[in-house]
Amino acid sequence: MILLAASVFLMLRSLESRLPKPGIVMNFLIRHSYSILLVHWAVLYFVRERLYTAGFNFKMAGSTLISFLLVLVLSAAAAFLFDQTVVLCVQTLFKRLVQPLRSR
Repeated sequence: MILLAASVFLMLRSLESRLPKPGIVMNFLIRHSYSILLVHWAVLYFVRERLYTAGFNFKMAGSTLISFLLVLVLSAAAAFLFDQTVVLCVQTLFKRLVQPLRSR
C-alpha cells in the first residue's frame, strides 16, 4: 500500500506541469483541508444519523454520493466558521501576548 501510494504521488508530481491549476472551490478546500479533516467525522455522524440519507428513494450509489456531498459542504462550512472565529481569536491573543516580549 505504501509503495502504491508513493507511486501515485510520484506520477502526479511528474504530471504537475501538465495538470490545470485548481479553481476557486479547490483552492478553498485546499486552504481549509486540515479543519475539514478535523470536523468531518462529526458531520458524517450528523448526516448519517440525523438526516438519514439512506431513507431517500435512491440506490446505494446515489445515497453515498448525496452523503459525500452533504458531508463535504457541511464540513467546509464548519471549517470556514472555525477558522474565521476560533483560530482568528487565538492568533490575536497570541500576538498580544508575544508583542510585549518582542519589544524588549
